[in-house]
Amino acid sequence: MVATTVHLLRHGEVHNPDGVLYGRLPGYRLSERGQQMAELVAGTLAGDHDAPRRDVVVVTASPLQRAQETAAPIAAAFGLAVGTDDRIIEAANHFQGMTFGVGDGSLRHPGHWPHLRNPIRPSWGEAYAEQVDRVLAAVESARIAARGHEAVLVSHQLPIWVTRLALENRRLWHDPRRRQCALASLTTLRFEGTPSSVSATASRPRRCSPARHRSPGPDVHAAPRRRRAALAAAATLLLAVAGCAADGGSGAAPDVVDQGYQSGDGSTTTWPAGERVGPVEITGTDYEGTSHDLAQWRGDVVLLNTWYAACPPCRAEAPDLAAVATEYADQGLRVLGINSRDAAGAAQAFQRRLEVPYPSLDDRGGSAIASLQGVVPVNAVPTTILLDRDGTVAARVLGLVDGATLRALVEELLAEEASGPDPSAADPTAADPTAADPTAADPTALPARAALRGAAR
Repeated sequence: MVATTVHLLRHGEVHNPDGVLYGRLPGYRLSERGQQMAELVAGTLAGDHDAPRRDVVVVTASPLQRAQETAAPIAAAFGLAVGTDDRIIEAANHFQGMTFGVGDGSLRHPGHWPHLRNPIRPSWGEAYAEQVDRVLAAVESARIAARGHEAVLVSHQLPIWVTRLALENRRLWHDPRRRQCALASLTTLRFEGTPSSVSATASRPRRCSPARHRSPGPDVHAAPRRRRAALAAAATLLLAVAGCAADGGSGAAPDVVDQGYQSGDGSTTTWPAGERVGPVEITGTDYEGTSHDLAQWRGDVVLLNTWYAACPPCRAEAPDLAAVATEYADQGLRVLGINSRDAAGAAQAFQRRLEVPYPSLDDRGGSAIASLQGVVPVNAVPTTILLDRDGTVAARVLGLVDGATLRALVEELLAEEASGPDPSAADPTAADPTAADPTAADPTALPARAALRGAAR
């Protein structure tokens, strides 16, 4: 049986200081970090990082500059030329070249409002079904060209995501904040059999592979809608490819993730006091020029939030973050934003517009994020991290944080005391937790904080 693999790769981070929807506009190149993403993908596919070398014989990209630049190091790693396929280009969008938001962008102008009337097609751009049809046509061409080997198609978030939805037999219209297609992430389709008997799977990078499902499918040499139905019948996609935690030293291939909002799903992780790592050490200067050092905040609970101005869920969660910062300030909560993208103008405009009461570090140099990554993975923007009074990591929310969850986490940590010196060193009886806490000997006597922790998980 002949097996062929087609990887759909989203391009790396784009240099976009103005935060516009660049769509199909020419000239939007990869940022420095986007270039690093592309190199990391190329190295992983070529067998670096202790990963097996992939059998890539075809590398094809969208005609847009950011896709071509992402494909270049991959093609070079395998001694190939980059092909171009217009069928995997970015989706057309009415708001191309504009900023998008209420009060700060194109939505201020009523003339644009009719383009939002139908989110199902959608009315603001290329139909989802048309994107699926053209991408699957490109996938079939790549499958034929790479028969028995592997192909990489470098495309864009929306075309890849709706293609995945189609192959999962899910509706194509969706909440853009819930897309699971991070920058430089791979969605992998595996075909087994002849064109009349094809199966496809989606996979994460090796460390995060989901269980696979294979079933025979009908002829994919078909008209566009029939091709989509054929592949949908042949494929079951189980998990997102984006958002796996980079491992680095585990021997597995490190996942390539965006510090972009798409990789976050709102998942919450908490750590009990005895299992927390840290303390987190971060210093930096905010957009007003004030210096901050987390070491000076020991004894307080600290909430860290990564964000940037053009990030939709960052805007959505800002009111909850602002409210929590204000409500709990006199109880010992400190809040600090971390922005790794925006210059002062864009960042300060965001803070003024959304009435953000706490400072944010200008982290375009990446030192704060690097300090966090050394302690706890930060695989999405926004990400919210809560530090206990000792500065160790107590909780993390990847993606848009829910206001009720945030308050529960904050209140739980505010109720804790800083550990300070180990009391058992001076008092031998302190080693017995039941001496000070009778509930420790009674498993039915659960403190309210433990119940909250379980709910937050």
